[in-house]
Amino acid sequence: MSKKKTTNTFRKLMGRNRRLNEKWSDTNEKMPVGVRIKPSSAKFYWDNFYNTTSGATFVLEFFPVIYRRTIAELKGRFDSFELRAILSMMKGAYISPKHLGRGFIERLEENMILKDVPHDISLSEAKETVTKFKGLTAMQYAVLELWANLFWDPDSPEPNDAEDEHRQMDGYVSELLADAEEEQEEVT
Repeated sequence: MSKKKTTNTFRKLMGRNRRLNEKWSDTNEKMPVGVRIKPSSAKFYWDNFYNTTSGATFVLEFFPVIYRRTIAELKGRFDSFELRAILSMMKGAYISPKHLGRGFIERLEENMILKDVPHDISLSEAKETVTKFKGLTAMQYAVLELWANLFWDPDSPEPNDAEDEHRQMDGYVSELLADAEEEQEEVT
């Protein structure tokens, strides 16, 4: 199956699953989920949990918690320009669990320094921005990539023009920006 056909099929499934999630979101009932995993993943769960199903269930339940915690850790560490650079970097990017978080700095460097250095910042400022990201953990890289990729979700409304895209980006990055009140408290 071609990559494009696979991607379209995946997007259709995501849309269907989103509708199912809306149905289950108001209840405390456990939602039935069926996943297919690689034998190496199944072996990991079997070796480290009671069985493969309990391991997979644990990880599926745990991921939203660790995602939100990581987003909270990252909140306020970067400014709007830096977060928008990540969104730009991830536009049209394909992510996979195996590669999530790998090569983050290299792609950011390529995007900011070699391709898209905005005219209003210098090359040294772009390099400074890249350096700021070098202290993150592998989990933080992975969550930032996933966060940025979710912005480009095919089910999101398409921007009408570049200005509309910037407005949508500003709204999206606001969840990771420090609140003005929090910044004031840190200063005092």
